[in-house]
Amino acid sequence: MQLDHLVIAAPSLEIGAAWFEAKTGVLPQLGGKHTLMGTHNLLVKLGADTYLEIISLDPEAAPPARARWFGLDAPILEPRLIHWVVRCSNLEAVTMLEPLGQITPITRGDFSWRITIPQDGSLPLGGVIPTLIEWQSANPSSMLEERGLVLQKLELWHPQPARVQAHLQVLPLECVVLFAPLPKLIATLETPRGLVILE
Repeated sequence: MQLDHLVIAAPSLEIGAAWFEAKTGVLPQLGGKHTLMGTHNLLVKLGADTYLEIISLDPEAAPPARARWFGLDAPILEPRLIHWVVRCSNLEAVTMLEPLGQITPITRGDFSWRITIPQDGSLPLGGVIPTLIEWQSANPSSMLEERGLVLQKLELWHPQPARVQAHLQVLPLECVVLFAPLPKLIATLETPRGLVILE
Protein backbone atom coordinates (compact mmCIF):
# COMPACT_ATOMS: atom_id res chain seq x y z
CA MET A 1 0.00 0.00 0.00
CA GLN A 2 1.18 3.49 -0.76
CA LEU A 3 -0.14 7.01 -1.14
CA ASP A 4 -1.89 7.48 -4.48
CA HIS A 5 -3.13 11.06 -4.26
CA LEU A 6 -4.26 13.96 -2.10
CA VAL A 7 -7.72 15.51 -2.45
CA ILE A 8 -8.46 19.23 -2.24
CA ALA A 9 -12.13 20.24 -2.41
CA ALA A 10 -12.95 23.64 -3.92
CA PRO A 11 -16.13 25.66 -4.56
CA SER A 12 -15.23 25.58 -8.27
CA LEU A 13 -12.25 24.51 -10.34
CA GLU A 14 -11.52 28.14 -11.18
CA ILE A 15 -11.32 29.08 -7.50
CA GLY A 16 -9.29 25.97 -6.70
CA ALA A 17 -6.80 26.63 -9.50
CA ALA A 18 -6.30 30.26 -8.49
CA TRP A 19 -5.84 29.30 -4.82
CA PHE A 20 -3.29 26.59 -5.66
CA GLU A 21 -1.33 28.78 -8.07
CA ALA A 22 -1.20 31.64 -5.54
CA LYS A 23 0.29 29.29 -2.93
CA THR A 24 2.68 27.25 -5.07
CA GLY A 25 3.29 29.17 -8.29
CA VAL A 26 2.00 26.16 -10.25
CA LEU A 27 -1.17 26.10 -12.33
CA PRO A 28 -2.91 22.69 -12.16
CA GLN A 29 -3.60 20.69 -15.31
CA LEU A 30 -7.07 19.85 -16.54
CA GLY A 31 -8.30 16.44 -15.40
CA GLY A 32 -11.79 15.46 -16.45
CA LYS A 33 -15.35 14.65 -15.45
CA HIS A 34 -16.70 11.91 -13.16
CA THR A 35 -20.17 11.28 -14.59
CA LEU A 36 -21.28 8.92 -11.83
CA MET A 37 -20.52 11.48 -9.12
CA GLY A 38 -21.32 14.76 -10.87
CA THR A 39 -17.82 16.12 -10.21
CA HIS A 40 -14.78 17.20 -12.20
CA ASN A 41 -11.15 17.84 -11.34
CA LEU A 42 -7.74 19.38 -11.93
CA LEU A 43 -4.49 17.49 -11.34
CA VAL A 44 -0.90 18.19 -10.28
CA LYS A 45 1.99 15.72 -10.36
CA LEU A 46 3.72 15.20 -6.99
CA GLY A 47 6.11 12.41 -7.93
CA ALA A 48 6.59 9.36 -10.14
CA ASP A 49 3.28 7.80 -9.12
CA THR A 50 1.67 10.36 -6.79
CA TYR A 51 -0.47 13.38 -7.59
CA LEU A 52 -2.81 15.98 -6.12
CA GLU A 53 -6.42 16.37 -7.18
CA ILE A 54 -8.52 19.54 -6.94
CA ILE A 55 -12.15 18.46 -7.15
CA SER A 56 -15.47 20.31 -7.23
CA LEU A 57 -19.07 19.83 -8.29
CA ASP A 58 -19.51 19.93 -12.06
CA PRO A 59 -22.09 22.64 -12.82
CA GLU A 60 -22.84 21.00 -16.17
CA ALA A 61 -23.57 17.56 -14.66
CA ALA A 62 -26.94 16.22 -13.60
CA PRO A 63 -27.20 15.55 -9.84
CA PRO A 64 -26.13 11.95 -9.18
CA ALA A 65 -28.61 9.33 -8.04
CA ARG A 66 -26.41 8.57 -5.03
CA ALA A 67 -24.36 10.48 -2.45
CA ARG A 68 -21.25 12.07 -3.94
CA TRP A 69 -17.83 10.85 -2.83
CA PHE A 70 -15.50 12.72 -0.44
CA GLY A 71 -18.44 14.36 1.37
CA LEU A 72 -18.93 16.74 -1.55
CA ASP A 73 -22.68 17.08 -1.04
CA ALA A 74 -21.88 19.42 1.87
CA PRO A 75 -21.24 23.09 0.98
CA ILE A 76 -17.63 23.86 0.01
CA LEU A 77 -16.84 27.40 1.14
CA GLU A 78 -13.13 27.59 0.25
CA PRO A 79 -10.39 25.29 -1.10
CA ARG A 80 -9.19 22.85 1.55
CA LEU A 81 -7.15 19.65 1.82
CA ILE A 82 -9.83 17.16 2.85
CA HIS A 83 -8.55 13.66 2.21
CA TRP A 84 -5.94 11.17 1.01
CA VAL A 85 -6.29 8.10 -1.18
CA VAL A 86 -4.12 4.98 -0.82
CA ARG A 87 -3.39 2.56 -3.65
CA CYS A 88 -3.66 -1.19 -3.08
CA SER A 89 -3.70 -4.29 -5.27
CA ASN A 90 -6.55 -6.30 -3.70
CA LEU A 91 -9.48 -4.24 -2.47
CA GLU A 92 -11.60 -7.22 -1.49
CA ALA A 93 -8.96 -8.64 0.86
CA VAL A 94 -8.30 -5.29 2.54
CA THR A 95 -11.94 -4.25 2.93
CA MET A 96 -12.76 -7.58 4.60
CA LEU A 97 -10.43 -6.47 7.41
CA GLU A 98 -11.31 -2.76 7.42
CA PRO A 99 -14.65 -1.86 5.79
CA LEU A 100 -14.30 1.57 4.22
CA GLY A 101 -17.37 1.57 1.99
CA GLN A 102 -18.71 -0.07 -1.12
CA ILE A 103 -16.19 -0.97 -3.82
CA THR A 104 -17.32 1.13 -6.79
CA PRO A 105 -16.00 0.98 -10.38
CA ILE A 106 -15.29 4.39 -11.95
CA THR A 107 -14.04 5.47 -15.38
CA ARG A 108 -12.79 8.81 -16.71
CA GLY A 109 -11.62 8.79 -20.31
CA ASP A 110 -8.82 6.22 -20.60
CA PHE A 111 -8.57 5.81 -16.82
CA SER A 112 -10.42 3.12 -14.89
CA TRP A 113 -10.32 2.17 -11.24
CA ARG A 114 -12.22 0.73 -8.31
CA ILE A 115 -12.57 2.79 -5.16
CA THR A 116 -14.14 2.52 -1.70
CA ILE A 117 -17.05 4.92 -1.11
CA PRO A 118 -19.24 4.89 2.02
CA GLN A 119 -22.94 4.67 1.15
CA ASP A 120 -23.58 8.15 2.56
CA GLY A 121 -20.53 9.59 0.76
CA SER A 122 -18.90 10.67 4.00
CA LEU A 123 -15.16 10.89 4.67
CA PRO A 124 -13.95 8.09 7.00
CA LEU A 125 -13.22 9.60 10.44
CA GLY A 126 -13.37 13.10 9.02
CA GLY A 127 -11.01 12.31 6.15
CA VAL A 128 -8.09 11.12 8.28
CA ILE A 129 -8.66 7.45 7.39
CA PRO A 130 -7.89 7.07 3.66
CA THR A 131 -10.06 5.96 0.81
CA LEU A 132 -8.66 2.89 -0.98
CA ILE A 133 -8.19 2.72 -4.73
CA GLU A 134 -7.23 -0.11 -7.08
CA TRP A 135 -6.22 1.09 -10.53
CA GLN A 136 -7.17 -0.98 -13.57
CA SER A 137 -5.20 1.41 -15.76
CA ALA A 138 -2.15 3.57 -15.10
CA ASN A 139 -2.86 6.32 -12.59
CA PRO A 140 -2.93 9.93 -13.91
CA SER A 141 0.52 10.85 -12.58
CA SER A 142 2.07 9.05 -15.55
CA MET A 143 0.35 11.52 -17.90
CA LEU A 144 1.05 14.73 -15.96
CA GLU A 145 3.80 17.26 -16.57
CA GLU A 146 6.65 17.59 -14.08
CA ARG A 147 6.29 21.07 -12.54
CA GLY A 148 8.67 20.97 -9.61
CA LEU A 149 6.26 19.81 -6.91
CA VAL A 150 7.17 17.08 -4.43
CA LEU A 151 5.24 15.97 -1.35
CA GLN A 152 7.61 16.20 1.63
CA LYS A 153 5.27 15.27 4.45
CA LEU A 154 1.64 14.42 5.20
CA GLU A 155 0.41 14.93 8.77
CA LEU A 156 -2.78 13.41 10.19
CA TRP A 157 -4.59 15.14 13.06
CA HIS A 158 -7.66 13.89 14.96
CA PRO A 159 -9.35 14.29 18.36
CA GLN A 160 -8.95 10.51 18.88
CA PRO A 161 -5.45 9.66 17.61
CA ALA A 162 -5.39 6.17 19.11
CA ARG A 163 -8.65 5.26 17.37
CA VAL A 164 -7.28 6.43 14.02
CA GLN A 165 -3.99 4.60 14.63
CA ALA A 166 -5.84 1.35 15.30
CA HIS A 167 -7.67 1.60 11.97
CA LEU A 168 -4.46 2.40 10.09
CA GLN A 169 -2.65 -0.57 11.61
CA VAL A 170 -5.33 -2.92 10.26
CA LEU A 171 -4.78 -1.71 6.68
CA PRO A 172 -1.71 -1.77 7.46
CA LEU A 173 -0.30 1.75 7.20
CA GLU A 174 2.40 3.18 9.42
CA CYS A 175 1.53 6.81 10.10
CA VAL A 176 1.89 9.20 12.99
CA VAL A 177 -1.44 10.64 14.13
CA LEU A 178 -1.42 13.80 16.23
CA PHE A 179 -4.08 15.32 18.48
CA ALA A 180 -6.25 18.19 17.27
CA PRO A 181 -9.77 19.25 18.33
CA LEU A 182 -11.04 18.60 14.78
CA PRO A 183 -9.88 16.15 12.09
CA LYS A 184 -7.49 17.66 9.56
CA LEU A 185 -4.66 16.86 7.16
CA ILE A 186 -1.58 19.01 6.61
CA ALA A 187 0.64 18.49 3.56
CA THR A 188 4.07 20.04 3.11
CA LEU A 189 5.07 20.46 -0.53
CA GLU A 190 8.36 21.38 -2.12
CA THR A 191 7.43 23.94 -4.78
CA PRO A 192 9.08 26.52 -7.07
CA ARG A 193 8.35 28.98 -4.23
CA GLY A 194 9.98 26.85 -1.53
CA LEU A 195 8.17 24.78 1.08
CA VAL A 196 4.40 25.36 1.11
CA ILE A 197 1.89 24.01 3.63
CA LEU A 198 -1.58 23.00 2.48
CA GLU A 199 -4.40 22.25 4.89
